[in-house]
Amino acid sequence: MWPILLIVGSIAGLLYIFSKKYKETKRLERVKVKAEKREPQSIHNRQQGNQLAWKKKSLDYKAIHEAFNKADLFYDKGEIDEAQKGFIQVLALHPDHEEANNKLGLIYVKKNMNAKAEAIFRRLIDVNPQNPVFYSNLGLALYNQQHMDEALEAYQKAISLNPRTEAYYVQMAQIYKELDKKMAAVNSYSRALEINNRNHGLYFATAELLVDLKAFKEAIAYLEGLLEIQPYNEEAKDLIRKIKIDMGANPLSGKPAAASSAENDQPAMF
Repeated sequence: MWPILLIVGSIAGLLYIFSKKYKETKRLERVKVKAEKREPQSIHNRQQGNQLAWKKKSLDYKAIHEAFNKADLFYDKGEIDEAQKGFIQVLALHPDHEEANNKLGLIYVKKNMNAKAEAIFRRLIDVNPQNPVFYSNLGLALYNQQHMDEALEAYQKAISLNPRTEAYYVQMAQIYKELDKKMAAVNSYSRALEINNRNHGLYFATAELLVDLKAFKEAIAYLEGLLEIQPYNEEAKDLIRKIKIDMGANPLSGKPAAASSAENDQPAMF
């Protein structure tokens, strides 16, 4: 009896050991498979990192800086042909250099190569869509090509990013004037004056538009606002006298003119 029990016990023990080793082998195989699946990705990531590092190292920042400064010096001196060559050299070293791209675009505007300028400013906007200067410069290139609606959109975007820049409103007013939208131009000039009330040219530009709209009292109000800042501005005084004559007043009598029917028909302007 004992020999049989011993044999059965030995067999059971062997089966247990075999089963345990089998499970352990399977577990190791699963771990190996998972490791093999992760390893190629790890190698890929390392390769990608090495490529990015190589790209960064490939930019010679010293050469880029020197080339840009040289080109910028020509630009400031008004030697735009030399500046153009210099900025193109910078972009050969660093295609995404924002300042070099922007100034090259402005050179193209000066040379009336506005389609080329437009392409540069659009690319800059793709690279940095939060810079209002790029939208403003795009608006200028579009305006020069008589793409007025697109130019307005560009300036509106510039204003949405930086609403405290006087020049954007002045440029928009110019576009509105060419589109014969005088009231919109008046509003744009008004916004510019809110930012800089010492730009006396804006008072005259606004007053002239208001005269065209037969809004004589509003025109005089703007010019009187200028006289508060520049009390001895004879040009403003002369224009006020002329407007009063147009309204039907006798400038020698000192009596105010009666409101004209055209003026009475004017809608509220502000």
